[in-house]
Amino acid sequence: MRACLLKGQALVVGSELLIQDEQAHHLINVARITVDEKILILNGEGLSAIGQLNTINKKNLRLKIIEVKKHDHFHHIDLAIATNKKDPMEDILKMAAELGIRKIYPVRTQYSQPLNLNHERVERIFASGLEQSNNPYLPELMPEADLKSVAFSDYKTIYCFHLTGEKPSDLNPHKQDAPELIFIGPEAGFGDADIEFLKALPNIKMLTLNLPILRATTAVPVAMGLCLGRTS
Repeated sequence: MRACLLKGQALVVGSELLIQDEQAHHLINVARITVDEKILILNGEGLSAIGQLNTINKKNLRLKIIEVKKHDHFHHIDLAIATNKKDPMEDILKMAAELGIRKIYPVRTQYSQPLNLNHERVERIFASGLEQSNNPYLPELMPEADLKSVAFSDYKTIYCFHLTGEKPSDLNPHKQDAPELIFIGPEAGFGDADIEFLKALPNIKMLTLNLPILRATTAVPVAMGLCLGRTS
């Protein structure tokens, strides 16, 4: 079923919605939907709805909401990522939306790259990720911050992936009953001052994997898989 993000849209059974502009163009001319076809509507705030198409015009379409569902978050994992070049950073943002990550913290570290994001483009990337994955929640992109300004104390556990950490096999399965944070550092590695600060955090686990050095775009899904695989 085709999915369409209508950010912040109230979704009520029996109501009619008008879809227009770029979203209507994609559904009409690219997806080539037809009258009576059903579409999954997401509002980015945890609601999804099934809408049935009533009318299709050249520039807009109308549908009727026939079912609405409220969703819980898939998990309670957020992501801190050392700032990277534009293309890999955009790939990471889309991946985060597809993986159900709630908050994304772009973090400046000793060897991170300058951040260069266009926020209108970020919104389109998030929308594409949600429509691809049917995730009902938009991620929240936090302001870029220095390492020492990140709200690490908000998290029960921080999983920081680093070249000289402990093996993940030392971690025990657990119930995820509080927010957790994955921290992926720069591809050039953390600086000495970064490591000194991170190791002093009381709620951090410095982890290393028995793998070659990973690009940040590869490290994010690997880290998510590891952390989700250890929740009961």
